[in-house]
Amino acid sequence: MIKSVISDARAAAGIFRDMQKMRKQGREVVIEKRLQIPFIKSGGFYNTVEGCAMSWLNREIVLRAQEAFASLPDEEKHRLQFVPQDGEFIDRARLWRDIFKPVMTEKQCLIAVSCIIEWYVHIKKMQTGKGGAS
Repeated sequence: MIKSVISDARAAAGIFRDMQKMRKQGREVVIEKRLQIPFIKSGGFYNTVEGCAMSWLNREIVLRAQEAFASLPDEEKHRLQFVPQDGEFIDRARLWRDIFKPVMTEKQCLIAVSCIIEWYVHIKKMQTGKGGAS
């Protein structure tokens, strides 16, 4: 903490010294204020269709699913936050199965993937108007 305060004070003194030199040389001094805004590349497990669908499952399964999701690269997490489109459901179910396999028992994986597939069926029914809430 003290080191950072000292280095900030040194940096400020250096900037002030440079500004004085510029003014003495007749150069214009322009000060810009910049903010660093954090950018979050990906959301959490519950930002996915699958995470929401699994939220009511056994706590151990959900915790393992969250752990598996957390280990994914940010790009993959971001991609999974969008609802699967036509033609993507089967590949996406396989992807989730592969994500879960290392952290779940065979039975837990079966329960989790079955839950996801059931929700995909619900999504398809809603898209075609053949069931589900509209």
